Amino acid sequence: MLSGTKQLVKDIMMAIKDGVEPIPIQSGLGGAYYFRNIYGENIAIVKPTDEEPYAPNNPKGFVGKALGQPGLKRSVRVGETGFREVAAYLLDHDHFANVPSTALVKVTHGIFNVNDMVNGNMHLNKKQISKIASLQHYIPHDFDASDHGTSSFPVASVHRIGILDVRILNTDRHAGNLLVKKLDELGRFDRVELFPIDHGLCLPEHLEDPYFEWIHWPQASIPFSDDELKYISRLDPFRDSEMLRMELPMIREACLRVLVLCTLFLKEAAAFGLCLAEIGDMMSREFNCHVEEPSELELICIEAKKLLDHEDLSSFERKVGDKDATPFQLDCEDPDPDSDFVLNLEEKPTVSSSSQFRMRNGNGRIKLSKLEESVMEEEEGNISKLSVLVKNAAINEKSCQFSCVKQRSGSSVASSSGDNSVNDLVTGSSFVKLTDMDEEKWNQFLENFQSLLIPAFVNCKEKNMKRQRQRLGTSCKI
Repeated sequence: MLSGTKQLVKDIMMAIKDGVEPIPIQSGLGGAYYFRNIYGENIAIVKPTDEEPYAPNNPKGFVGKALGQPGLKRSVRVGETGFREVAAYLLDHDHFANVPSTALVKVTHGIFNVNDMVNGNMHLNKKQISKIASLQHYIPHDFDASDHGTSSFPVASVHRIGILDVRILNTDRHAGNLLVKKLDELGRFDRVELFPIDHGLCLPEHLEDPYFEWIHWPQASIPFSDDELKYISRLDPFRDSEMLRMELPMIREACLRVLVLCTLFLKEAAAFGLCLAEIGDMMSREFNCHVEEPSELELICIEAKKLLDHEDLSSFERKVGDKDATPFQLDCEDPDPDSDFVLNLEEKPTVSSSSQFRMRNGNGRIKLSKLEESVMEEEEGNISKLSVLVKNAAINEKSCQFSCVKQRSGSSVASSSGDNSVNDLVTGSSFVKLTDMDEEKWNQFLENFQSLLIPAFVNCKEKNMKRQRQRLGTSCKI
């Protein structure tokens, strides 16, 4: 635990001994508490893991799931937002984005909630309730970004928060979790400091549709500064993954793969010259006739997986194409001489235009299942939708295939302001999963992924130039 956090804990313990009790926070969906110092000032926010939305001891009625089940986002399990809060702080190197210091702690206090259905209606000595919780330093602030206009916020602050959000694939960056602190009495927006909080829905277990409130802010369309580009170039997602494994042993490998993928995407995109808005746009999904479609980032991943499957197929063909291979047939007690149920390894399996293996038998040719990667959904209803969307999808044709006007998935969410932005989130589809590859295939996938980025970035730039020409075309026509 860092020295600053240790001192914070000491101040809290001293205040509790002096009779200064914590205060429950009424806003939000989960259980959270202000812990104070001996002067009664808020100095920390504590969020028990078993009081998260849908967790068994949620004090606000959002219950119904066991720890470890999918929560507000299917790719973030109930009870696992706490370590994500800590991960966001640990990944904010050099305090670049101003994430408040955060740690996982064990806290014992009688104020914590235990629902009757959990304790079996038995009387508990509440002073003995101990819980694992995230503890975050409370930042005194004047308002949050939803209370005032955002167009005059410092460009550097918006960029730094956006860089962090892209790295950790934040699925809930709304204006309500950006704290604003005045740096002078006038409160001018160029003299304020931004602090990002509430990172419990970052680092999902598979690619999700992020929610970046800043994506349409004017600051996000301004190119990165030299200092920001230098910071991005120094990011090392593999070293960050090792650090998180050491500091947070409970973190899942799937989360670390998302971190690696998104950081590599950010580094390549920034080096190519894309601005923050363009990067966020490529990571965000579209809606076409109320159907959620994969983002450009997800299409790149789908194509990288196809290349991986084609490499496996080529390797398999080379093996079965060995002319020294020996034919074999099924062992039957009374083989039928008229049947031709024999697979001859001297005859190369053919791959049709639909990428299907075929095998000869007595009645002709039988289609087998596709060898290319198919992304399986937990709900069967999404499987057919994905097969239609991904079939024959090419990265450089995305603008043609998905031609409807882009709408942020946030439009299906409640107003981005306030603490409840995830309350009405529609659980999204999973177009790409990263956990179905062993280490060797994962490394090859990353190579394929990086090789596909430049063409995708070129297409992004061309598409944006066309949009600009359309805007400039006829507005002043007489």
